[in-house]
Amino acid sequence: SGFPVEISEDNVNSHALLSNLKNFPNPFNPITTISFNMPENSQHEQIELQIFNVKGQKIDQLEITNCKSGMNEITWNAENFASGVYFYKLKIGNQKSVSHMLLLK
Repeated sequence: SGFPVEISEDNVNSHALLSNLKNFPNPFNPITTISFNMPENSQHEQIELQIFNVKGQKIDQLEITNCKSGMNEITWNAENFASGVYFYKLKIGNQKSVSHMLLLK
């Protein structure tokens, strides 16, 4: 499929995570807010949010701290990046979700 990021459905809770991973505004310039749902009892899991270009190269990683159950938000400033499609991958423990966004300058 040419999709640059490995998507894993090996966890039954990954669908709940997938359905709530989004960013706004989209398209954006140069700042967007990525929101996601933190499942109950996941606060102690390792959390990573990585940004990839269309070639599948990791170009940024956002620090996520102080997450709580329910909706959480983190801001990405893409001021130093070129216009185009970017993918973002959220990992909470062994759950993974991927979505995409469009930077227009």
